[in-house]
Amino acid sequence: MGNPFSASFMGFPELNVCDMDMLRQIFIEDFAAFPNRVISDFFIGNQTIRKNMVNVMTDQHWKDLRRTITPAFTPRRLEKMLPIMERCIRTAERIIDDCISRSNGLLDTKKFFSNLTMDIIAQCAFGVELSIQEHQDSLIPYHANKIFNLSFVGFRIMFLVLFPNIARLAERIFKFQLIGNSCDAFFEDILRKIVEERRKCPREKDPDFLQLLMDSKEDTEVIDRDEELMHDALASGKKIALTDMELIAQGYLFLVTGYETTANTLQFISYCLASNPQVQEIAHAQVMDTVGHKKSIGYADLMKMPYLEQVMNETLRMYPPVPRNDRKCESDITVGGIKIEKGTFVYLPTYAIHYNEHFYPNPEKFDPERFSRSEKANRDPVAFAPFGIGPRNCIGLRLAQMEIRLILAHLLRSFKFSVPEEFQGKLLELDTRGMTRPKTPVFVTVSRRNH
Repeated sequence: MGNPFSASFMGFPELNVCDMDMLRQIFIEDFAAFPNRVISDFFIGNQTIRKNMVNVMTDQHWKDLRRTITPAFTPRRLEKMLPIMERCIRTAERIIDDCISRSNGLLDTKKFFSNLTMDIIAQCAFGVELSIQEHQDSLIPYHANKIFNLSFVGFRIMFLVLFPNIARLAERIFKFQLIGNSCDAFFEDILRKIVEERRKCPREKDPDFLQLLMDSKEDTEVIDRDEELMHDALASGKKIALTDMELIAQGYLFLVTGYETTANTLQFISYCLASNPQVQEIAHAQVMDTVGHKKSIGYADLMKMPYLEQVMNETLRMYPPVPRNDRKCESDITVGGIKIEKGTFVYLPTYAIHYNEHFYPNPEKFDPERFSRSEKANRDPVAFAPFGIGPRNCIGLRLAQMEIRLILAHLLRSFKFSVPEEFQGKLLELDTRGMTRPKTPVFVTVSRRNH
């Protein structure tokens, strides 16, 4: 749907592709020719911690690392994290009640969901109880937000785009970096101490993400039949014992990206539900019919509430975490009759595809029915790519999906979201530099449901 068009970015040729067959060939079928992501040295810098993240690894090293850490994300392992998440969610519910009594339920969704997701990730990943929701003076959210706040590097990005050759020369001569080292150093210091302590005292009962990675070399769980986690491209990958720096790097990546993307998605969901009360009531009814007032919601319960998944997916369609996905061509190849040369950056414009009327009629409308079983069956699956597609899709997508659905289930059965009077009729403006997020804070009014 739409012809590919070429351009140049940072001095490199790039190809933007919207055709489904070409995208399938590039991202899945001919993955061997496009095995790596487009990663600028300006974003990696000279920091070892960034160079060891699985999302920037290349070729065989990526295959080995991805295959090694994948078992940490199986449904059986994720299900064990539900009680941890629920403890954090109960704290969030108390905070909403306090918000209702103090400020008539006017809720800053960014602050609320950021604190909640940070508490969840810290406990699920490292077994560390931060209690950021209750004690908001922690430096961790500050440094996490700083990483994604591109305003302080705006000039450097502009210089990189307009004068790529000079910028790369400056990088080599002056060790010029796009993002400073302070955030890296802050998180590396914290995570190194956690890893060192865990080496001394392994967590044998209900292991967290860090412990699973530390034990991954000996992990015997069979995941080869799980097509969403294991792709043919990983067949040649072998399990490896992770170094301390590799452990720290995956923890850093997991903590920061999981926090930001999940919090932003929950912001958008609360806005969409507040703006579409009829959708909210359908979701609420399904939650009540499925779990009622059960104290704990299990993995099987979540699977029985497909409308929550539809709400989540429609929100991800309208507000994908990353506006586009990329691959780097590593060998000359012809795709769809177009010769793509080695070194070309190939992009899947997620936002453009998600708003293509061929796949999503009236795309500006929030309509979870687009993701009903029948509607999905009639649409090319490549047309929905909020977490990427193919072997290098987001490894943490299942965790994010489970976390979002669990939070929604708990909040929807107790609370109702509505648009504050002062915000009614206002359009939601987006900032799509880096990750998709609102330009200004999103507020909703929250009220207790009467059961």
